[in-house]
Amino acid sequence: MKVKKLFSIILFSSLSLILMLSLLASSCSSTTTATATATSTATATSTATQTATTTATKISTTTSIATTTTTATVTTSATPAPQSGGVLTVISLPGVVNIGDPSQATSMYDGIFASPCVESLVSPSPSADGKVVGVLATGWKLASDYSSLTFTLRQGVKFQDGTPFNAQAAKWNMDQRRASPGPSGAGMSSIKSIDVLDDYSVRLNFSTYSPIILNQLCYEASSMLSPTAVQQMGKNAALHPVGTGPFKFVGYTTDTDLKYTRFDDYWGGRPYLDGFEWLIIADPVTAVASFKAGEAQAIINLSPKNASDLKAAGYNISQAIQGLEGIAGDSANPDSPFSKLAVRQAVAYALDTNAIANLVGHGIWKTTNQLTVPGYYGYNSSIAGYPYNVQKAKDLLASAGYPQGFSTTLWYSTSDVNTDIFTAVQGYLQAVNINVKLDASDMGRFLQTRKEWHNGLVHLMYGLRVGPDVSDSYSMNLAGPTGFAYGSILMPGDFNTLRDQAIPNRDDQQREAQFEQLGKMAIDQYCLATPILVSTAMVVYSNQVHFDMMSYARNDWHPASAWLSR
Repeated sequence: MKVKKLFSIILFSSLSLILMLSLLASSCSSTTTATATATSTATATSTATQTATTTATKISTTTSIATTTTTATVTTSATPAPQSGGVLTVISLPGVVNIGDPSQATSMYDGIFASPCVESLVSPSPSADGKVVGVLATGWKLASDYSSLTFTLRQGVKFQDGTPFNAQAAKWNMDQRRASPGPSGAGMSSIKSIDVLDDYSVRLNFSTYSPIILNQLCYEASSMLSPTAVQQMGKNAALHPVGTGPFKFVGYTTDTDLKYTRFDDYWGGRPYLDGFEWLIIADPVTAVASFKAGEAQAIINLSPKNASDLKAAGYNISQAIQGLEGIAGDSANPDSPFSKLAVRQAVAYALDTNAIANLVGHGIWKTTNQLTVPGYYGYNSSIAGYPYNVQKAKDLLASAGYPQGFSTTLWYSTSDVNTDIFTAVQGYLQAVNINVKLDASDMGRFLQTRKEWHNGLVHLMYGLRVGPDVSDSYSMNLAGPTGFAYGSILMPGDFNTLRDQAIPNRDDQQREAQFEQLGKMAIDQYCLATPILVSTAMVVYSNQVHFDMMSYARNDWHPASAWLSR
């Protein structure tokens, strides 16, 4: 009996052990499977992260801060499907001047204000590689002798008043732009005439070929507005745009709001949003408060301080390169202190540009020691620049005949987003006995002043909006009296010669080398201007918003693909 009982106990224990081992094996198998799955997922995630990091690094290398997009939170979920409906409201400072008349000058903000409604033949590539992509043009061909450029236009497109977009409309618009004052007209100065070849082909004939003509035709230069509507409305057309875009104009209340509604006959397909509105608020404090209160889903024209604070509060931020901020003296005037190289160098040494960039940029804007940024034509790592050195600045002033310094004026526009730059410049120059009177004016007077000024400094607004090729900036800003702006900056003969050789050069490698040499001449050899920082255009937006505004260009984005999470 005891043996049987002992056998039963042994048998039960054995069966229990077998069962436990079986369960343990099953558990191990499940754990192994789960671990393998997790490992596989982690590997895939790591690979995706690595790919994204590589891509981001590549973009950063080629475009610097031109296309930086950052978010306050990290999202690992799949991209959600777009949803239809809703009105996207974006807050902006005032600045609507002309969004509907191609014959009149535009402000620097008119392009973004008109963007939901108005499209151009070409636009910057979203890859931010300096190339362009077709919008209302489906193709283009450069003549073998570089005498002309022929565009093939998109067929089946109508303006929002029902009239057709065709070669006749394209020619009319570009002829109006060519004759208009402002940057658009200046950027088309190489075009001597425009021919209609057929209903959907238009040829631009050059007086001088410009390798960046396609970049110059981005934005307003080739924006298309209904000729019929413009001619019917006359002077009222400037504030009543009729374009080909995904949203049509509803109304504009001066310095209050600008409204668009969905254009159901849009050639690119029905947009996701029901409408798009600009909420215009002049006071920056009120604008930020309105945004935080939920009165809009996005806000632009922010100071770096406000953008930085909102980012820290959990909002998203995108930024696109806008331009270089600096100062320049009237070096072309022989009776000016700034005609002396030592004085210009003293000014440059007197400014702690890193400190100024940190002060006004709040970690968003960065300093630069030259007239371009990494990844752009002309960037030259051998440029020494003028590192902050107060004693050297004083010594140079003494050598130039100003041991006690001198008094001067600095002109700038009150329209600038961050005028603290000039207050900082005033303080640093005071430390080397250059007494600066600040003269702030409206944009109109400032633009007139910077064409020609005497015995003083002006704010250098050096646009970098057309991508890596900076020849447009050189031809407009560093061309003396023949340029669009800054006619009082000295233009040395060898600098002029090299610039005029580089701009039309068709050999990209030679051209880039020439611009590198020009950059070094402008700073190290002649100190024609003092660059301080590179500014960016910024948009801050809530997690509800899905769009590419200011992710690759200041004025270009894709309103038709924008949508809001419900």
